Amino acid sequence: MQQGDFAPGRIGWKTGALDPRIRFTSQKDLQDAGRSMEDSAVQLGQIKTLRNEFQKVDTEGGAWLKTGPFAQKRFEYAKAANGIVNGIFGDQVNMFSPDAIGAAENINKLNTYMGQAQARTLGAREAQQVIQSSIEANPGLMQTPMGRRTLLASLEAAAERKRDYAQFVMDYARRPGARGDTTGAAAAFAKANPVDKYVEKARYNALADNEKQSLERAIPVLMQHKNDAKAVAAFDKAYNGLSDHYLRGQ
Repeated sequence: MQQGDFAPGRIGWKTGALDPRIRFTSQKDLQDAGRSMEDSAVQLGQIKTLRNEFQKVDTEGGAWLKTGPFAQKRFEYAKAANGIVNGIFGDQVNMFSPDAIGAAENINKLNTYMGQAQARTLGAREAQQVIQSSIEANPGLMQTPMGRRTLLASLEAAAERKRDYAQFVMDYARRPGARGDTTGAAAAFAKANPVDKYVEKARYNALADNEKQSLERAIPVLMQHKNDAKAVAAFDKAYNGLSDHYLRGQ
């Protein structure tokens, strides 16, 4: 699977004059698109940082500092243990990796920030409860590697669709004869960029690196047995239900 398999459909025409009759709606659409571009860029940057910090925890945390059940308590213990040892022997002596602990703290900070940002968009009455729910919906230390990969991939796909739609609206308003009219942009985007495209990309990105390598070897086998229901089901079980992506049009 290549990155180009999921490239968004785009429109790339020259700018035209804005029609006064639809000025208000079109300007609002374009303003919303501009904000969405900024928001999605921030979200994608946060997701990239989270992936890097989780990778640091996985590679430097050792057997004790792993994500999953009770991870938060284990990291708190490790930080306290390092503090005691540092007080006796100095900062250069540690029982646990300071880099892994720092990465865990950064993960927690990012989760809080992302949860607060998501809660602001919901406008719910019980703000604190919404914030807490939003934080828990983000990738955290308590999740297994598979769980966090799935959640990170889903959040990333949603942010990319938000970005792609914003760019599409801007392009749509500049198409020949449009005069800035954004009417119909949502339907045109949905046709050019089906939700399934982003769902399948999320499923692919949720795979571990070794699973992606195995997938490349499994695709030719799937093609050879595309009419075998058991073979297709086995492929979907191993590779997050991606058979439709490869068998579409076959």
